Amino acid sequence: MAFNGPALRVLTLPEPGHDQAVQALSGPWRLRWGPVGEGLEEVLRHYFSGRGPIDYHGPLDYGNLTPFQAAVMNGMRAIPFGGVVSYGELAASAGRPRAARAAGSVCARNSLPLVVPCHRVVAQGGGLGGFGGGLQMKERLLLLEGIDVKGGRVVGR
Repeated sequence: MAFNGPALRVLTLPEPGHDQAVQALSGPWRLRWGPVGEGLEEVLRHYFSGRGPIDYHGPLDYGNLTPFQAAVMNGMRAIPFGGVVSYGELAASAGRPRAARAAGSVCARNSLPLVVPCHRVVAQGGGLGGFGGGLQMKERLLLLEGIDVKGGRVVGR
């Protein structure tokens, strides 16, 4: 994780090693751990152990986003644990119902996965769509949250 002042700026998904994780965090922000990072680490351990949602309420730095992009990021944060929405539904919640592809682009550039849960956004017909950590990781995260996935599709969507 990397912070811009007190705000979380980047959170990486698991990397193969320390060097890859540091590379994924490189940018104009400073790496910091301390009490805020330790608290987030515990929140992530809680999540990955299957004990519930990520309950992080610290400040976030989305970077320089347009109002639509910020609305998409906020829309992702509103998707409940164990829920999914389509890219089109996410775009509509951000005020542009015909901008599913643009919403997908915001998801693809999300530097705060898990805290801003882009893995909960799927294609209209229930297909997984894309994910920066790979579709296998997206499927594992959805299954961890109790969402039924079979054959690369969310079941019951």
